[in-house]
Amino acid sequence: MNSIEAVFFNIDNVLLDRSETMNRFVSELLMRYMPHIMQNDDSVVEKTNEVKRLDNFGHRLKHDVITDIVNHWEWGTAPGVTELEKYWEDNFPRLACPIKQSELVLNELRKKGIKLGIISNGHTLISMRKLKSLGITNYFDIIVISENEGYSFPDKQLADLAIKRIGVEPSKCLYIGDDCATNIIGAKEAGMNVVIFGNTSNKVDTQIISINKLKDILDLI
Repeated sequence: MNSIEAVFFNIDNVLLDRSETMNRFVSELLMRYMPHIMQNDDSVVEKTNEVKRLDNFGHRLKHDVITDIVNHWEWGTAPGVTELEKYWEDNFPRLACPIKQSELVLNELRKKGIKLGIISNGHTLISMRKLKSLGITNYFDIIVISENEGYSFPDKQLADLAIKRIGVEPSKCLYIGDDCATNIIGAKEAGMNVVIFGNTSNKVDTQIISINKLKDILDLI
């Protein structure tokens, strides 16, 4: 991959540590709606792990996750799904926790003269708030979010748009994603080199390079 001129990132599970962010979010959620739970560490861990399981690293619709916990948790006075969705949208991005050494990686790529971009499924406002909370918005030459574009992964047209805007040939672009079934396949079909980061997705293509530390990407470029 020595000819790489542009590197694109997914947001969740690549730049944003969704697991740690969820820890923070569920803690605040319980403090707001179930303060009595906070006196029992085991109960907090149990609730946190349940939300993580339902959320499946962000690969499940937020509405469905919230509907499940509203219907199955023993609330004092249960909030409605709409109320809890708004609470999630208002607070989850604010609590965004970065993947370890993500800013170091962005700095090093910049030093190499490599263009940087975001290609991610999601709501534009929420995605931008996540990046702002992480403090990394200014690193990126372009940011392409599905809601704003009318396409979403696995449709390769989302990656096609990003390639055109950044002005680099697909074969000289690298995409770092977290899910073979959506963002990885979309970027690959657009002609990009791809790397899957972490263990949030089953690796269905044995030819796809995988890394477990984001800084390992520096050894591939």
